[in-house]
This record gives sequence, C-alpha cells and structure tokens, in this order.
Amino acid sequence: MWINPLADDLQLLTMIQDYQTATKQFELVNGELITTPYQSGKYFDADTLEVDSLDSLSAALLDLEQDKSKFVIRGKLKADVSPSSVQRKSNGNSAAFEACPRQWLCIDIDDLELPGEWSDFNDHADAIIRHTAKQLPNEFHGVDAHWQFSSSMGIKEAIRVHLTLTTCPSARRCQVICWTP
Repeated sequence: MWINPLADDLQLLTMIQDYQTATKQFELVNGELITTPYQSGKYFDADTLEVDSLDSLSAALLDLEQDKSKFVIRGKLKADVSPSSVQRKSNGNSAAFEACPRQWLCIDIDDLELPGEWSDFNDHADAIIRHTAKQLPNEFHGVDAHWQFSSSMGIKEAIRVHLTLTTCPSARRCQVICWTP
C-alpha cells in the first residue's frame, strides 16, 4: 500500500438560510415515514479546512456530520471570488468554483445489495464496510478510508455509505471519472 503525506484542504460550503439543511432528514410521524429532502440553497458561504492526514480528514468529517448546514465539495473557490454568499457553480463565466487535483476522494455508494444477515446494520458496520470496499476498483483495495453511513441507510434495504479515501498522487477529475462506473 502506498502511504502519502496528506497536504490538502476541504472546500466547505455553509447554507446561508437557517431553515436549510444539506442532508435528507427522516422522521416517523404516526407510523408514517416523512422525508424532508436536501434543500439545495442557491447561495453559500465558502471556507477551507486544512487536513494533513487521513486522521485529520476523518476528524474534520466527523465534526461536519454534526452540522447539517455544511457540506464538502471537491472543487475549490476561485482566487478572485469572495467566499461570502457565493453561488455553487463550476461552469460558465460566473463560475465561482473550479476543478482541482485533490489527495482525497469521496465515493457515494447507493443501492449496493445488503445481505439479509446484516439488516441490523449498526451491529454489522465493519462487515458492511469490508464488503463495500471489495466492490471498488482494484486501485482502492487495501486503502484506508473514512466511512459514514448515508442519512438513508436503514431506510431502504440497500447499502448506502460514503467512503472517503486518500489518493496517490493528487487525483485529477479525469482520473476520478475513470474509476467510477
């Protein structure tokens, strides 16, 4: 396994409107499951958070899990753009963000078959993550990762997980596309 010193950052976006959340939410009301979808805002405050190891990347992501108004994007804010009240656009003349090489990659896995014996996913998290990692391309086998179940894990009968891995070297967007089906 290739071990790299991680010298990168996370591009954070924060929803400006108090009532908006950056994740789906689920609530059981009178026996009925109510889904509140991700409320895609139009304007965000942008910030960066430096990370220097998989441990610091994982710690940052764990902290972010607690704040439903923030999320991470892979691009970066252009140097000439103010980080206040910015639109999340990466194309066109008014694009505020641009693609950039990153030493980390977040893979969002949805609808991977969940074996019946793992239906209590909290008790079988390690087995589920090992099984999920085996489904990735060979380039990611044996690579350490930060993982978190998606907000809809356990709502639908499938594996729904986010895996964040470090890459070797900084992965460009074209490489990421090649790794994903």
